[in-house]
Amino acid sequence: MSNLLIKIVAVEVSTAKSKSGKDYQVVEATYKNMSFQGKPETKKHNQYGDKNVFDTLKNAKAGEE
Repeated sequence: MSNLLIKIVAVEVSTAKSKSGKDYQVVEATYKNMSFQGKPETKKHNQYGDKNVFDTLKNAKAGEE
């Protein structure tokens, strides 16, 4: 497995509703993929996925690598 080197451009946390009407958090991270020519990419991750990934992205600041 190889590591992915990224540089955070922006992070946005929002609330969405499940099919059952319950609220949950979604974090959308925009970053430059420094492992692939600095290509800008955006990924969404919700609070029910990997908790470490969600918390790391939620607390990330622009400019961090």
